[in-house]
Amino acid sequence: MVKRVLQKDADRRVKRVVKARLPFHPNVEKPRAFSMRDRQKAWIISGLRHLKAPMEGRAAVPFDVDYSAAMDLLTPEGFSNALYHMANTNPGSGSLTAPVCSTFVIVSRGSTRRSPRNPLGRKDSEAVRKGNILACRAFILCFIAAAKAIWFVLEQPASSCMEHHPLFQHMARLVPLFKYSMRMGDHGGPTLKPTLLYSSHRCIEGLNAFKTTPRLRPKEVTVRYLNSQGQPAWHGGKDMKTSQNYPRQFGVSLAKLRTLHSKANKRKAIAFLRAAKKSDNKLNCSARMNKAWTDQADLGSVIQFLSQR
Repeated sequence: MVKRVLQKDADRRVKRVVKARLPFHPNVEKPRAFSMRDRQKAWIISGLRHLKAPMEGRAAVPFDVDYSAAMDLLTPEGFSNALYHMANTNPGSGSLTAPVCSTFVIVSRGSTRRSPRNPLGRKDSEAVRKGNILACRAFILCFIAAAKAIWFVLEQPASSCMEHHPLFQHMARLVPLFKYSMRMGDHGGPTLKPTLLYSSHRCIEGLNAFKTTPRLRPKEVTVRYLNSQGQPAWHGGKDMKTSQNYPRQFGVSLAKLRTLHSKANKRKAIAFLRAAKKSDNKLNCSARMNKAWTDQADLGSVIQFLSQR
């Protein structure tokens, strides 16, 4: 008799756990316990399908990998670590992504040959090639974040031509993005530094409420001169590199904004995941599109690295 009672209590507990399960889980004939990793992976795959993302099936491999490599998206180790971090971020939370933009800004266009009409720049330049790889991998991270309705913010200097990148344009057609102009000087930066933020949530417009009084300091960011043909030109100054650092107040402002909208963003994330569960969309398996993402993001080296682990 005692055993039967205990068994009934155990059955009730199992039913409660299954009933309280998070919005999306793979369709199975009989409910079973899922680990958090299984749930995270299922959310991402469902969200990518809902967005009709250009991902091959093997692109799901990095979600099962746990590496402690540093965040350096130019390496397979770091990219895998970034994917793992993004895959295990809770739906509705926030994330900031900033691909290295030195080769996309106007001050370097004389050597990179980048422009709105030619955003990929010189094909014979190693720095330009790595910049393209870094940007494409950042776009993939944005896809992963959007698949879980994570609030992400992609930052670029105002003079960057990255938004004209063909794969960014493709991502923007699938993932709703909100473009917001701001100045780092209004958030504790030593220079005004006009900046563009591309956000997955409209709440980015509320960043204006957390502006502080500018405390600018003289910095030699650019040096203007006349070239050999007598035309005006410029190059980076001695303070160019240090100006790339985010001011502390900027991070504080984003954190306050995230906290202010955390409940609303989580509700939107839950609604998105429920819609993704019911969606019949499929991943975009176009060979041409997948080849563009795989080649330009150099995913071959990442997948090869993961397959050797």
